Amino acid sequence: MNDDYDKGRQLLVNAYSPKIVAKKKTCFAAVKQLLHNMFHTKDDEFIKEAIKSCRGSSLRLMKYINRDPEMHTLTDNAITNFILLMLVTQNGDIAKKHQVKKQFSLLCSLCDKAVQQQDHNTAFIIDKALNSTQIQCIDFKRPKRFQTLQRKIIAQHGIHDKLYYKHVVKLVQAYQSENSDFIPIAPVLDMHSKKATAMQKATRGRNSWHIQARESSRYIQHIIASLKQSLPTKNWTPLIRLYTQEPKTKTTNGLFNISNKIK
Repeated sequence: MNDDYDKGRQLLVNAYSPKIVAKKKTCFAAVKQLLHNMFHTKDDEFIKEAIKSCRGSSLRLMKYINRDPEMHTLTDNAITNFILLMLVTQNGDIAKKHQVKKQFSLLCSLCDKAVQQQDHNTAFIIDKALNSTQIQCIDFKRPKRFQTLQRKIIAQHGIHDKLYYKHVVKLVQAYQSENSDFIPIAPVLDMHSKKATAMQKATRGRNSWHIQARESSRYIQHIIASLKQSLPTKNWTPLIRLYTQEPKTKTTNGLFNISNKIK
């Protein structure tokens, strides 16, 4: 019995001896690196860096709310450049269908990550590119998660026909709960700011309607002012080139000419 006890005790001592532990740590590190390489790709690194840059630009874009034509131009640039990322290779050649499919899948992942991190501006712009007619007319199998992503987008943002009302409600909730991670959709906020002001003018003289429109307008403008005021403490980086660089092909016909040549 004592021999068995001594053997067991020695095994326990050996298991926790410095040399053995060091060896185990080395093996664990190697296994961890192997797992990392198996489940992490260059695309993962791209998404990580891209989401960081896009988030900074989403914050910076708030500066252009109520500024025309800058807001429209910057937003249109970003959507068109995302479309071109799928249609054209880095060398400027027209992409093959399998390349479009790969880029489409990559942007789905980027859009999904943006939603998860509450960067709704980036998610909105990428979603517009993914659903553009120039991409939708290309026949290839969409990833299964695309439909799931679409349901997420609608749940978070609503639809254009209802002026993305769901997103505005979530914005107000985020503002009232002081959720600093929530980044609203700048062009949608810009649109509602203009509509609130227009509604206030249209209902002037109609008493209760005018009062309600005036209060809505004031509250939206108050949120916008607060967002702009917090910018210096959140982000100093300029807009990324997706926003500032004018696309080489930006007309609807020009983009269709490219998408029609993809085989």
